[in-house]
Amino acid sequence: MMTTRARAEQDKDEDDGTDNGITVCVTNVRALVIALESRMADRGEPSMQLLQELDAVGKVQVMTATTPADLDLAAVAHPHVFATLKQWFNRVSVRDLNDPRQVACAVSHVRAWTQCAESGEPLLIAEDDLHTHRAQLLRNQAALAHVPADAHMLSLLNLSADFVAGFVENGCTQPDQVVRVSWEFSGLQCYLLQPEGARLLLRHALPVTMHIDRYVSDCLYTGLRLYQCGQASTALNPGSSTLSHTPTITWTLVFVSAAVVVGLIVACVLLATRNRRLAHLARLAHPARLAHPAARLAQSGAL
Repeated sequence: MMTTRARAEQDKDEDDGTDNGITVCVTNVRALVIALESRMADRGEPSMQLLQELDAVGKVQVMTATTPADLDLAAVAHPHVFATLKQWFNRVSVRDLNDPRQVACAVSHVRAWTQCAESGEPLLIAEDDLHTHRAQLLRNQAALAHVPADAHMLSLLNLSADFVAGFVENGCTQPDQVVRVSWEFSGLQCYLLQPEGARLLLRHALPVTMHIDRYVSDCLYTGLRLYQCGQASTALNPGSSTLSHTPTITWTLVFVSAAVVVGLIVACVLLATRNRRLAHLARLAHPARLAHPAARLAQSGAL
């Protein structure tokens, strides 16, 4: 298991001389909840109340989430997004969008990043399903006392980081321990963002080209220093964000996928049966077998 200090020593030469071994305790940080106006009472306000319970949080505000009705897609979305929204067969990656709400979600996070960059102060950003992870967040707030000084972003709640290996490591790490995310990330339920990280994310955020959390993941390759606290994954309880930052899987897709799997299994069984039948016939027709008297008599029908 690699903690912040161990990983900092490994990456020391990669981060332009920054002393990654230093951690800071975040206090009185401003927090922002992104919530739909129509769900403010049952989602936005409970999430605000939860953030107010965190020791490191000062002022808590709510930002009304962008909706598809608010969007000028031509102004904020890449042409590829128009193609993937219109025709399913244009979606060649899990990063591709299939719902205008996902564009609106991306724009909402970009607006929050802009606030962070313009204020010059760190900002704790949360989505409106935060209240569904109450116990987990209250436990994970311990990480805010151990934020790496070189961190652009610290995730307190996410869906996954570094796939299976990262999931296992994260599950074995305590909430007050912070681990560097290396190459894959998804889920923006709750994260601390520094102004430098906000400016880095804003460089190529618009036009929107993909799921916003996948965009954050790709920024790992352009210098984003992203950390997560131990036990940050909500994969076993992903919530149900009204912001739609996660791909929408339709029942049609599920049924089609199941039909394909069943078809492949049936085809394999039929092929195996056919091969066994051909092998049996080949053995019966072998010259050595036919040379035996009993085989000749059986072939002639005498037996």
